[in-house]
Amino acid sequence: MKICILLATYNGESFLKEQLDSLINQTEKNWFCLIRDDGSQDKTLEIIKNYCVKDSRFFLLMDEEGPQGNAKDNFSLLMQAGLKTKANYFLFSDQDDVWMHSKIEILCSEFTKHNINRPFLIHHDLEVVCQDLTILSPSFIDFSRLDSCASFARLLGRNTVTGCATACNRKLIEIILPIPPDAIMHDWWLGLTASYLGELYFLDKALIKYRQHNGNVLGARPFRVRVPLLLTPEKIKNSLFPFYKTILQAKAFLRLIDGNKSLSRSNYSVLKMYCQILSITRFQRIQTAFRFGYFQKNWFIKGKIFIKLLLYTSKFHDMDK
Repeated sequence: MKICILLATYNGESFLKEQLDSLINQTEKNWFCLIRDDGSQDKTLEIIKNYCVKDSRFFLLMDEEGPQGNAKDNFSLLMQAGLKTKANYFLFSDQDDVWMHSKIEILCSEFTKHNINRPFLIHHDLEVVCQDLTILSPSFIDFSRLDSCASFARLLGRNTVTGCATACNRKLIEIILPIPPDAIMHDWWLGLTASYLGELYFLDKALIKYRQHNGNVLGARPFRVRVPLLLTPEKIKNSLFPFYKTILQAKAFLRLIDGNKSLSRSNYSVLKMYCQILSITRFQRIQTAFRFGYFQKNWFIKGKIFIKLLLYTSKFHDMDK
């Protein structure tokens, strides 16, 4: 079993040492870590190089791609590099968290329960902590009211896979690359592919201290019911845009499936109807959402989707893409 950790960095000097130390202190020692920096202007590169000297399991990638400007493309390059190694399992890491000592050991045990020749992804819970590692919530899933075992239909509309809490086999990465521009995030794209073509499995254990600070790209947001007091046409359009982007992502995923006839068609009708849902009447949209299971479990999020399906018209965005 060869374990490769993929770690993306950018201006991470404040917390990077703690994360790298948490890797070194893992109970499972049989791993190596590929690190790609996206053009840091602080001491991040200096820290990485020092750890590469300190521990031969760390490798700094030096390529000619330059700064990508976002985590999705940075991790995409890391995955491409990972496929050039002999690793058969991959773990994704942020630069500012702290891994529990037994995280890799636990995941290695889980890997043996799944078919290595079938694409699969394991994601787990996280402990939400402050900058100084004081606990905010013992469960990120509960903190953000995520549907940890979301069906493929629900996953089309809302991501429930957290990148830094993700592990997968080589087969999954071979299928998902290259990640298309319309994919919203690499973890969402990985989750969709695993759910559609193989297995998406949730491990109900918090294996990471998920640090929250001012520099988080996404981070943990507590679930709150927010009802805007004043809705202008511009606010409506802006609120619908994330929903519209899930349609574009679904269309990109449909192209992936259509481009490879050997891939599964088990959820094909669910995928295709989601891509087409804005081209039918409002009443048909609601019917289709109920029929194919697009509505989320949470009642408030379900209501928001209901409203978006009723409000959306083609004037908001170019639906021909």
